[in-house]
Amino acid sequence: MKAVVAAIVLALMLAGCVSEGGSPNPAPVTTAPPPPPRSGDSLFPELAEFEPHITEGGGCVTEREITAEQFIAFRTAMMVTGLTCRTAYNTGEDVFGTYQQFTVDNAQRLRETQTLIGTYLARYQPGNSSRLFDTYQTQLANAEALLVTAVSASRYCQAQRERFYRLAEATPEELERILDLAVERYRDSYLICS
Repeated sequence: MKAVVAAIVLALMLAGCVSEGGSPNPAPVTTAPPPPPRSGDSLFPELAEFEPHITEGGGCVTEREITAEQFIAFRTAMMVTGLTCRTAYNTGEDVFGTYQQFTVDNAQRLRETQTLIGTYLARYQPGNSSRLFDTYQTQLANAEALLVTAVSASRYCQAQRERFYRLAEATPEELERILDLAVERYRDSYLICS
């Protein structure tokens, strides 16, 4: 986990979004607000076209593996939002702390998801399943950090705000419903095992 956060901070530093001391630089002032997400659905801001990462090594996935990837994708976006949008939300709260609390609240699901994805990756790639998951997580985090630089921190934070807080405040049952919506939305992007 520390390695993933360090990779994100490094990527954001290189992008100019965070200063060397780890504190956020002010977002650039823009004359017009960024356009809203194309879908209009705040749970799925379309800042970039969705691409599954779990299947990059080849192979089909089950519904359970899609759900696992969506959970990790949500958590990764929350981490990057927590690091990037600390001052953008002007809430006076610790946005990164909100992400950390989400991780603590969902620790059991996270462990199960890490095991499931690590096991999946080990079927198609050589290596230890834990290390394969760590590499996968780092790749997701780096892709999310690159998205911030591609669309701007200001636009990213605006697009992620409602989803961030909906996920942070979700009960286990609400989180399950949100994940079901994600699976339904992105199912066609995956090769499903028959």
